Amino acid sequence: MADHKTVGDFIQTFVPWPTPGETDRIRLRTLVRIRWVAVAGQLNALVVVYYFLGYPLPIIPALVLVLASGLLNLTIISGQISGHPLQT
Repeated sequence: MADHKTVGDFIQTFVPWPTPGETDRIRLRTLVRIRWVAVAGQLNALVVVYYFLGYPLPIIPALVLVLASGLLNLTIISGQISGHPLQT
């Protein structure tokens, strides 16, 4: 078993820290994955609020906006995308 001096050392065995030059960079693929999580969350929230809670809201325009966000994700993926880090 490895000898870990701090919790950070222990965590780094599973999730390595980025090197100092990479700390200010994020890959476009990571941003798109975060956007997919947001789309799924928005879709779930709309379905629960409209169908299960019965709250009256303009469901079609709301779903169109979520669909547009999903289409933007697909557009980003299809035009992509070398995986080079983006500067922040």
